[in-house]
Amino acid sequence: MGAHVSVPMYRRSLSQRLCLEGRRCTGCERVFFPPVGGCRDCGGVLQAMVLSGRGEILAVTRITPAGAPPEFAEQARRQGGYHVAIVELAEGPKITAQLTDGIGEPTIGTPVRAQVRRLYDEEGVVRYGFKFSPQAPAAAHTNDDAAPGAGPEARAAADGNDDAARTGPEAPQAPEISG
Repeated sequence: MGAHVSVPMYRRSLSQRLCLEGRRCTGCERVFFPPVGGCRDCGGVLQAMVLSGRGEILAVTRITPAGAPPEFAEQARRQGGYHVAIVELAEGPKITAQLTDGIGEPTIGTPVRAQVRRLYDEEGVVRYGFKFSPQAPAAAHTNDDAAPGAGPEARAAADGNDDAARTGPEAPQAPEISG
């Protein structure tokens, strides 16, 4: 399978997947995502941090049903494909992630924001992670400025991947995992 993640590995990486947890070097201030054990630049000590989830599209492509990895094949078939982008986060790391349907036809330079979403089911476990959606104009921001997964600001909206909207006063909790 394309991006198979075992249940034990999925459990260990939930904070990264649900809260965009990264690491900042105390020596040179470089930010790493996903987290690494030590700074590759200066060898400094890393401290955990929650990334803002804000970024900008650097590159984008459309994955068609024929090119979708097995875990996303049903989504691609149902939607006729989906967009994947390289996003540069405000803190510096560049990551690859799916875009939500609400982004329309994405373009380079589009400001985006991470949201926790249902990605797919595997081994009887619903897998959650983040996707990016258009970032609202600054004037429209209310309490949505916090990092994904942080307090009442944590939210996710449905987008055609059978995502259930997840909003409320609590941070997204790790999905119940059995097995």
